[in-house]
Amino acid sequence: QQQQQQQQQQLPQQQHPQQPLLGGREDVHFVVLQVEDWQTEKLLRLLNEYKGIEVWAHLRDLWQDMPVQAGDVINVLAPVTTYPDGSHHTTCDFTQGLLVLHPDVLLSGTTITSVIDCPRKAWLQELVGGGGANDKALQGTMMHELVQYALAVAAKGPLTREALVEYVQVIVRTSLLDLVEVGLDEATASDALLGRVDAVLAWGGRYMGPGG
Repeated sequence: QQQQQQQQQQLPQQQHPQQPLLGGREDVHFVVLQVEDWQTEKLLRLLNEYKGIEVWAHLRDLWQDMPVQAGDVINVLAPVTTYPDGSHHTTCDFTQGLLVLHPDVLLSGTTITSVIDCPRKAWLQELVGGGGANDKALQGTMMHELVQYALAVAAKGPLTREALVEYVQVIVRTSLLDLVEVGLDEATASDALLGRVDAVLAWGGRYMGPGG
């Protein structure tokens, strides 16, 4: 009887195994390139800035009402399936998937509650008192700026590695105050961006035309 009780106690753990995590930031972080509204779903064309691949996200049910626009940054926690044609697709609906809009915008509980009394007060506190940003969020914002620049260049002509490397220094110089706030030095920030240049260049060559 004692052995049966031990087996019964272990049974719920066997029926509900712990689900593995989908991965880190480099697996779930995307920039929205295109939004298409259909009758049954909202279709997003996404770019994974870290891996240089595009993913089509199908938002259905309640997720279809998500106010997503081109240029937004999102986290998508859902399995990605590769189709025979090489395209990548993922789905968020009632049964699977989770989408986080603007995941790099960090708000404290105090900021959220202050909006109830006066939205302008919360905005002024963020503007004057600082928003409590961390280094990961800042690096994500800088990476997004690099991709936006790559899109603009590729739309007009060939995208080159030299142009991206040069613009990395522009991003770092214009982010000095933010770097100081989160405790990052220029060299670390620059190295992090330079480490992603090849991925951005590869994506530009594949989806926007050959680079120089």
